[in-house]
Amino acid sequence: MLSLVLLHIWSISTTETTLTVHVVIADSTRMDDITLEIKEVLRTEGIAHSTIELETPASHCHSHTC
Repeated sequence: MLSLVLLHIWSISTTETTLTVHVVIADSTRMDDITLEIKEVLRTEGIAHSTIELETPASHCHSHTC
């Protein structure tokens, strides 16, 4: 299961888009695989530049001050 916590998408130029996302995942043993899967989906959507931060439910901050 994946849960998006924070998502920012913006244009760097007329031909480049970038994305930053924080994702809460249930299985921390798959962090590398999940990151690669997300990056592949983003590439197919034309987003080659991304920053992906994965968190577990235990490490996720539920406050707006984090």
